[in-house]
Amino acid sequence: MFKNYIIAALRNLKRHKVFSAINILGLAGSMAVFIMITIYVRLIAGTDKFHENHQRIYRIEREQVHNMAAPIGPYLKEQFPEVEAYVRAAKTQYSSNLFKHNDKTVKFENIWLVDSTFINVFSFPLKLGNPKHVLSNPESIVLSASAAKRIFGDENPIGQSITSENRFNLQVTGVMEDFPTNSSIQAEALIPFDFYKIMRNNPKALDNFYQWNYNTLLLTKPGVDIESLEGKMNADLNVFIRKNIELPKDDKVEFILTPLTDIYFNIYKNDDDFRHGSRSNITIAIGVSLIILLLAIINFTNLSIAQATYRTKEIGIRKTIGASKNSLVKQHLLESILTAYISTFIAIILVEQLIHLFSSLVNVSLSFNMFDSVNIAIVIVGPLLLGLMAGSYPAFHISSFSPNAILSGAKTGGQKGENFRKILISIQFAASVILIAFTLHVNQQVNHLNNRDLGIERGNKLFLETSSEMLRNREAFINDLQASPIIKSASFHASPLGNFNEGWSMSHNGQDVSFRVQQADSSYFKTLGIKFLQGRPFKNYEPSDSVYEVVINKRTVELYGWDEPIGTTLHFLQNATLRVVGVVDDFHYESLHKPIGPMMIVNRASRQLLTINYQAGQTQETIRLVEATWNKYAPNNPLTYSILSDDLSKLYAEEARLKRLFQGFTIVAIFIACIGLFGLAAFSINKKIREIGIRKVLGSTSIGVVGLLSWHFLRLILISTVVAIPVSWWLIGKWMQNFIVSAGHSAILYTSSALMVMIVAMATIIYHAIKAANTNPASVLKYE
Repeated sequence: MFKNYIIAALRNLKRHKVFSAINILGLAGSMAVFIMITIYVRLIAGTDKFHENHQRIYRIEREQVHNMAAPIGPYLKEQFPEVEAYVRAAKTQYSSNLFKHNDKTVKFENIWLVDSTFINVFSFPLKLGNPKHVLSNPESIVLSASAAKRIFGDENPIGQSITSENRFNLQVTGVMEDFPTNSSIQAEALIPFDFYKIMRNNPKALDNFYQWNYNTLLLTKPGVDIESLEGKMNADLNVFIRKNIELPKDDKVEFILTPLTDIYFNIYKNDDDFRHGSRSNITIAIGVSLIILLLAIINFTNLSIAQATYRTKEIGIRKTIGASKNSLVKQHLLESILTAYISTFIAIILVEQLIHLFSSLVNVSLSFNMFDSVNIAIVIVGPLLLGLMAGSYPAFHISSFSPNAILSGAKTGGQKGENFRKILISIQFAASVILIAFTLHVNQQVNHLNNRDLGIERGNKLFLETSSEMLRNREAFINDLQASPIIKSASFHASPLGNFNEGWSMSHNGQDVSFRVQQADSSYFKTLGIKFLQGRPFKNYEPSDSVYEVVINKRTVELYGWDEPIGTTLHFLQNATLRVVGVVDDFHYESLHKPIGPMMIVNRASRQLLTINYQAGQTQETIRLVEATWNKYAPNNPLTYSILSDDLSKLYAEEARLKRLFQGFTIVAIFIACIGLFGLAAFSINKKIREIGIRKVLGSTSIGVVGLLSWHFLRLILISTVVAIPVSWWLIGKWMQNFIVSAGHSAILYTSSALMVMIVAMATIIYHAIKAANTNPASVLKYE
């Protein structure tokens, strides 16, 4: 019996080639999209879960602030038996990322200072070296496989020495596998944390309680009650910190333990060196894949119901000769499931071919493993569920036809089936409008983020990472640049615009105040076009000065209620006196995901970075000039530069990824909807072919017939749009809450979404309508 069902199903697929092709193509495309998004979501949602101990690793934080003082980690390990190990971790600064071996110099972007426990706490595989000792020597370094390849080629790196910034010799003690894509920590090299003492030439550099610059991660023992541990830590740490640093009497620091696997999706006030992503974007990606799958299921259901008209005689004869309703249901469900399995087979081929294109679309390295347990489940169980979902209603609908009614030529299917098809078509149109509206608004928001007035002049800025060799000749370097008429100004500073990572907290007249801090020279304001509201720019700090001059932003004055900010004196650390000499208008010094807070620019010497302001339209000339000048004064160091506007755009990489995702999948969704509509329009209009013939005989014009046939579908599109716009308005509004500033809703974009669906749908329908309207009435009425 089962064999007969299979044979009948294959014959039916072959007999109705167009409907079968549309169903298979639609399901295959939607399943390919679903599988690829599943791969992507599983990878991102599984960030840091590959670590063997991921359920026991926590980072100690304050609310939305990650950084801790260096002594806190060792203290917690010593005082709390619940703590099995601690790891302090921080990326090194820009000027420490040049490494030389023999005559070869390379620059690594991700260099981390970590405690020796890093290897045991985390599960990053070590290819070469002894895990117990690779980070035990302060002047050692562990490279990633790709970093080792870049500097040593095929040579064995273990035991070799490399020079950092022509100052420090580091011995390679280990080589690790490249860090996986779904790791929130990305490193090309690891250097022991104690190396910081050597860098600062200060054996007590890590005893400092005033520099809160480090990630501190704890590996807890199995079975520890985290809530209880948090409570004990808060009570104990506040006492410990007060013994070593002055805090206002009523000031109490609240500490929390954040699971490692939550860090990727959290938002912090400052950069913690970890990679981060958006949980809402993951949810949106899943939603898109489900909508596309829904469109394909609707296609399948609609076309199966429509196809039933061509099979009424078959069903009537089968029922007359004894076929039961159950056997007919089984037959049609088997056809649906068979179609779903054929579609899945094609979907797998599509995934294999398109996964690399999809990887470039989302900017994440992805691969498809057919033998992964989840993929096996999708491939085996997925088509079964899909076939049952898509085929259930058509199967029961078809099997319910009365053989008497069928064989006597009476109408079958009834108004109920017609109404159900209309509902499904309306859902399909509504889903398409929502997808297009979301895509257009994501586009608008990304453009808004990239073009928003930040309160500074972002254009015509070249951003350089300095080196020790260049800094030894900095005055000559700057003089040579500024001798050219294309260079307007240049400024040395500590942090890049978009990431003022340093934070200072202090007390002023009993008031706790904190700032995001930029350390820069006096040219900074001119170079970035920052507007002054009060006071003046500061002067460059001289060794003979007893006070650092600072400039604050308008938000500081408003938040702290300083009526007369100019001349305000602040005290930081044990011996630093700061005096406010100017107030600037607010500008966005971090991404537009974060609000503008109190900010301070200090005339404290820091030359890690250099921003060059040049004449408009002179980008390539400026790059050539900088390259020539750099090669003159720092020939042994590679030049690393970027365009400031490009760097600012990278702050919105997650949104740009979502934009590409929506653009690609909206095209897929529209294609699936269109091929379904193509088949359904062909069926609906063919069903009315005699009516069209009669109307033409009675005098109707072709245009009138086209209009009549089109109105049937146009009405459904209009109803769908009325439903879709409020839904998309709500969804887009929720997504825009992720931004401090948003482009807002656009009536033009909502209208455009509806028009796009309408134009594409009507073009598909009118094609069939014109074809039917131009049919000779005699050819369809000759047997009447």
